[in-house]
Amino acid sequence: ALGGVAGAAINAVKGAPDPVGGATESLALPAEVSGMGTVIRAIWPPVVSIICCAPVVIMRHASDNGIDAPGTGFRAVGAVVVVLGLVAGWVRQRDHIHAWFRNAKTTAQKSQM
Repeated sequence: ALGGVAGAAINAVKGAPDPVGGATESLALPAEVSGMGTVIRAIWPPVVSIICCAPVVIMRHASDNGIDAPGTGFRAVGAVVVVLGLVAGWVRQRDHIHAWFRNAKTTAQKSQM
């Protein structure tokens, strides 16, 4: 359930693409290159939700094959907790991360001049 919430949070925080902002800088690039950002933007939330459902599938597979299901499940849940922690950190620090990248980009552009 938390995986679904994490995917929805990613989708809600990202919002709609900004037609006037930095996304339009890639319009001069071929469609094959500029479309990749759109694909990643659309696929990322479902991927997080699917990854967070993995412990259920892993435990069922372990149970069917006679492997220690609870131990396998705990390890899979540990990986999901790490993913959820990374998503929560990204949602919380997203604006600071984007500001840092903008500063790094302007600094790099100034140093090239």
